Amino acid sequence: MSFKLSGIKVTVSYPAVAMLCLALFTSYNGDVMIPLCLLACVLHESGHLLFICKFIGKPHSITIKPGEVCINCNTSDVSFKQEQIITCAGVAFNFTTSLISYMFYSFVPISICLDFAICNLCIGIFNLLPVRTFDGGQLIYNALLRKYSLKATEIVTNILTVLIVIPLATAGFYILLISKFNYTLLIVAIYTVSIIITKEMR
Repeated sequence: MSFKLSGIKVTVSYPAVAMLCLALFTSYNGDVMIPLCLLACVLHESGHLLFICKFIGKPHSITIKPGEVCINCNTSDVSFKQEQIITCAGVAFNFTTSLISYMFYSFVPISICLDFAICNLCIGIFNLLPVRTFDGGQLIYNALLRKYSLKATEIVTNILTVLIVIPLATAGFYILLISKFNYTLLIVAIYTVSIIITKEMR
């Protein structure tokens, strides 16, 4: 499904549409966490997009898939500092929104404000993990690439990714076995691995 937004071609995959429908369904049934997490993800990508437009200009197109938003643009003329700022912008948006939401909650104790603060905080922290496909991994990758060869950089980032994903999956299995119902961390680990595999297969 494609449409134009401010002159930018936006393509949304059918699985992403299905995820949006699921969010609307859960919201209708009283569970607001999934819609709030999706909104936090939108804010995250908006941070990247804002600074891409600032440093590069409007992207050629945007492709939205489950767990991934590809902002397609020419980054050949972007400096190292600008690239790092673009990478950090999404997390910065999440942390700023989390702080504002929590401050608002402290004055007006509406539960949805606290939930939104938690969602943004979790999305921000999650994206800072030193995993290749996340912002944290990209920051490390860009920094290492300035001093070391491409091969050495990829080896280091791959090792960091394994050191994060394996404990994450192990902890997810352990929590599921102990609690008998809490599978959140395990789903996060599986989701992380699936995103890595999908990107590496391209």
